[in-house]
Formats: sequence, C-alpha cells, structure tokens
Amino acid sequence: MRRALLLLLAAAAAPGGCVAVAYPPAPPQDPVPVYLLRQGAHTGLILPAEGREEGAWVEYAFGNWGWYGEGNRNAAYGAYALAVPSKSALGRRFAHAHPQEDALLKERGASLQAFAAERALVAGLRGELDEEFESAGVVPRPVGGSGLLVVPARREYALNYNCSDATIAWMRRLGCSVPFGGITRSIELRESGP
Repeated sequence: MRRALLLLLAAAAAPGGCVAVAYPPAPPQDPVPVYLLRQGAHTGLILPAEGREEGAWVEYAFGNWGWYGEGNRNAAYGAYALAVPSKSALGRRFAHAHPQEDALLKERGASLQAFAAERALVAGLRGELDEEFESAGVVPRPVGGSGLLVVPARREYALNYNCSDATIAWMRRLGCSVPFGGITRSIELRESGP
C-alpha cells in the first residue's frame, strides 16, 4: 500500500504527468472572457468581476489549508498534503489590471489561457464562490506575495481533489469539456474538442 501511494505521488509530481486536457464551451451567445491560470503545479480561474467595486477581475484558487492558510511550504508537507485528506482553502484576489497585463501575475510566473463563457454562467459561478468565501466566518489570511486572501473551503483537499480538480469543476460549470477522470496535476486548454 505504501509503495503504491509513493508511486502515485511520484506520478502526480512528474513534469507533464497527470495533465487534464480541457476544451472551451461552444461559442456563447453573451460571451465574457475567462482565464485559466497556471502557475507551476497550481491552477485557478480568473473571471470578470462585473458589478464589484474591488476590481475588474477576480482570481479564484483552491488548495491545502496548511500550505496556503498556515504557510507550511516545504516538500515534506507538500507530499503529506497530497497523501492525507485535509482541510482546504478557497482563495480570492481582486485586480484592476487586465489579467494579461497584471504585474503580480507576471511576477508570480503565471501563464494564462483565455476562453469565452456565457455571461450568466460566469456570474453564477462567481456568485457561488463569493458566497462560500464570504460565509466562511473568519478573517481572510493573506498568502505571502501572491495577493490572494484565503479562507477555509467547504470541500476537503486530497490527492483526488486538489487545485486542478477544483478548477476542472469550475470550468465544467462554465460549459467546458474536460474528459479526464483521474488524478490531475495541471490543466491544458485546447481549441477544439476531442
């Protein structure tokens, strides 16, 4: 059992391993731009923040609470976080700069892939994520240097539900097709469907 877990962790950590391929939704009738964010092994989404005074764009992230909320950022804890289901974090960051010109995203080494999604679906997802963030009942914690603020998330963090899995669930809510059902490490957006 221990050997199988170590092999699984090694596969998840391998460069290029466990990458889910996502396909954008059919052309929406009322489109808005959405960005898939990739930063090392981390993935998230950036949505337009229509109607929000805090900024024109909002980034959402999901991760392990010990890593993001408590600052336990070493390789040993990272392996532990993948192997043992634990408390998770929901992150949010508002920005006025367009994502492709956002200096903090550039400083973080993030890459972006754009796709268009239906405005109503984006508003619905943003509303649900904001409701979860704001109803956490704690003071949000800053994640050093990222600009993100995090609160405890509702769903547990695990090897089979990490930041990529949360991002995949969000992308599917926006109409994307992501035909991968295994353990993910990252996501790649491609133009045409399977």
